[in-house]
Amino acid sequence: MDTVPDMTNYYLVSAFNNQEEKISLIETYAARVDSFPPLPPKGLSGSVDSLGQVQISWLPNRESDLEGYRVYVSNHPDHEFILSTASVLRDTVFADSINIRTLTSKVYYKVTAVDVRQNQSAMSDVLILQRPDVIPPVAPRLLSVKEGRKGVELEWVPSSSTDVVQHHVYRRSDKDTSLVRVASVPEAGEVLSFVDALISGGLGYSYCVVAEDDAGLLSPFSNQRFVRVSSTIPEGIRLRTTRRIDHVVLEWDIQSLKLVERVVVFRSVDDGPLRLYGHSVEDRFEDRELSPGKTYVYRAHAVYEDGSVSPYSAPVKVKL
Repeated sequence: MDTVPDMTNYYLVSAFNNQEEKISLIETYAARVDSFPPLPPKGLSGSVDSLGQVQISWLPNRESDLEGYRVYVSNHPDHEFILSTASVLRDTVFADSINIRTLTSKVYYKVTAVDVRQNQSAMSDVLILQRPDVIPPVAPRLLSVKEGRKGVELEWVPSSSTDVVQHHVYRRSDKDTSLVRVASVPEAGEVLSFVDALISGGLGYSYCVVAEDDAGLLSPFSNQRFVRVSSTIPEGIRLRTTRRIDHVVLEWDIQSLKLVERVVVFRSVDDGPLRLYGHSVEDRFEDRELSPGKTYVYRAHAVYEDGSVSPYSAPVKVKL
């Protein structure tokens, strides 16, 4: 009884007495029945370089009857994995070459172990490798450029590429010799917009938009659109009031090409003088210090970032 046989075994039997030993001339062959596959390989790791050259490796199996490994590849984790190795690999490293000029952003690998009886293990856990991004985004499409109340208003359809993270707005005025980036707008929504307030009256401006993806690649420029800004820009603030049960809400619209820092609110009570009452950095102001039977008059003006102020709004009156 051989209690520690190999997978394949050859035996010879000899008979002997005190004077000599006689060995049989016929070998006996015996093979173990093996239906147990190796364990799946573990510890897969790898990388893809800028030319599409792939290097992957894994930890060696410990089975004594191991013959080698087979490597499988797919472009989608739920699709069929295709055998990439023409023969069984003896080593625990594998080199491959893939196409990187494709919209498929990842490539997937699995490895199996094979023993000398051709029993194949289950597939390893999937190894996910990121293809280097060499394809720039699709260009956005500029829909409209027009002069608005607060500056030049732009609207555009964003790039259709799925990996875009932001869009950059470029402009060129009559005085510029090249395009200048004036804003970066995060990717959000089906139509994006931007208001360019840093403009001068009487000049013409050309605008275009560029998309940037998560790899830093820039799309081609969008179509360009041109607008000529009016030579004079009227400035002012229009005040509105809404009376609540116990307070008054002031809201306003500001027409200016300058950046607003805050809005200062003035108030008079009955026939008293108009006095500085408060300020707001938002588009509204609430007055909760009111008394029944009194009449309140409000006016406001905008304070710009350059320190200048707008004309006063027309007065609005609230009687409690």
